[in-house]
Amino acid sequence: MKRTKVPRIGVIGAGYWGAKVVRVCAELGMLACVCESDAGARERVATQYPHVPIVRDPAAIFASDIDGVAIATPPATHVELALEAIAAGKHVFVEKPLALHVEDAWTVTHAARAGGRMLVTGHLLRYHPAVVRAHALIASGAIGTLRHVRAQRVAFGRLRANENVWWSLAPHAIALVLAFLGDDPAAVSGTMHAFVRPEIADIAYADLAFEGGRSAHVEVNWLDPNKRAVLDLFGSTGVLRFSDAPGEATLTITPCGSALDAHGTPELWREEAHPIAFEAIEPLRAEFAAFGRALATGEPPPTEGDEGARVVAVLAALERANASRHVIPAEALL
Repeated sequence: MKRTKVPRIGVIGAGYWGAKVVRVCAELGMLACVCESDAGARERVATQYPHVPIVRDPAAIFASDIDGVAIATPPATHVELALEAIAAGKHVFVEKPLALHVEDAWTVTHAARAGGRMLVTGHLLRYHPAVVRAHALIASGAIGTLRHVRAQRVAFGRLRANENVWWSLAPHAIALVLAFLGDDPAAVSGTMHAFVRPEIADIAYADLAFEGGRSAHVEVNWLDPNKRAVLDLFGSTGVLRFSDAPGEATLTITPCGSALDAHGTPELWREEAHPIAFEAIEPLRAEFAAFGRALATGEPPPTEGDEGARVVAVLAALERANASRHVIPAEALL
């Protein structure tokens, strides 16, 4: 049997999240080189991976004979680096969000398509084994018709100086909403609130309306001392709940719904919730294994560039909705 060639990946960025990307690429045997501007981060990489070349200038990565580039730098740098990588003939993985502006996201997507390069966005939770299992359950009719998705990601700290909570925490939630509902929203509304720094939102809520009366609600907050990451999938005959905690992720199903009683009056019914088993795979490892397979086979993974651009479009839509929202005066409530 012919063995599939293991692709060689260069990682740009070895900071908080980039270090995790470097580790997983190394574990998968794909790590070819690392680019990092910070001296301390370069030293840490050199200590852990003494045989891996480390450079300061991304140009050295683009000029090498690697197959793909993984960009794990601050979001404001994603577009420029991705376009340079594509121009150099590299396949590209970009951590979320793909860009901070819709036009930029589509520019990168179109450049990859025109150059025949694969563009993948780092929507990590799309690869979580519990999410994969939930997709399979919904496809099998386990909760009937999916009607509503509720996503909540709240934590404490890790404030950004240039990136608000919506752009930091919501991309994963929006990617899941779009994937499960299989469509783009027809309307987006919501609100954002800044408390710690002016003009940088710390709390955001969004409501998304979809065709057929389906809906979604997303909440993100980095001022909450109680860390939670929960996804609820409301179907006509049950609810799936994915609770994402490091080492403690769970997936449960609660059979429930409505029915008509003997008089034709609607009433609710509910059975006991029970856990759903799923594979014990690190999501980041699954994500980069999928990227590696895509480079080896040419078959794109689920989170290719178009999905990244669609998520950016929804993120930007809430900012526009927040800026132009209609506020009802207090006297009108009396």
